[in-house]
Amino acid sequence: TILSLTINGAGIPALTPIPAPLDFGSQTVATTSPPKTSFITNTGAADLVLGSPFTVIPPGGDFVLQSGSCVDGQTLAPGAQCPLNFRFTPQATGLRSLDLTLTSNAASATLTLTGVGTAGALPVLSIANAASVPEGNSATTPMTFAVTLAPVSAETVTVNYAATGGTATAGIDYTVAGTGTLTFAPGVTT
Repeated sequence: TILSLTINGAGIPALTPIPAPLDFGSQTVATTSPPKTSFITNTGAADLVLGSPFTVIPPGGDFVLQSGSCVDGQTLAPGAQCPLNFRFTPQATGLRSLDLTLTSNAASATLTLTGVGTAGALPVLSIANAASVPEGNSATTPMTFAVTLAPVSAETVTVNYAATGGTATAGIDYTVAGTGTLTFAPGVTT
């Protein structure tokens, strides 16, 4: 007995991000990396239609999708591809990652974006000289010193201070309200 079978069917699309995961390496906090690209490739045997939306990136995060990328509803023939261009701007130090779900008429796929936020150079404190104040023997004359921080920090910077006399005598030539603390909020330099 000879059995003869005829099989009919249609190919299916397959969504493959290349490369995946997409690693940005180390980047100083609050600075932006050069763009990196993952190509969305149809490795299947039928047209791939990207979802609408194709992917969603939460606002205010570490990763941003750039213009010139694949668009919602775009159709990719078998073997065709389109780019997803990203930039990495870490908001904090340490490992940062985002798993993106990529929707289409194929099985869903995930693209993981990773990078490491680094502190970069430590900020340096500078104290400007106060304007010259004539010395007198009565009352008090306030002196103001501008204090600046550079480079800008993405984290709170706290500085403890105390006055020392040098050639002046504390309590006679000058008074300071004891010791104190200066606090620079993230992004503040003066």
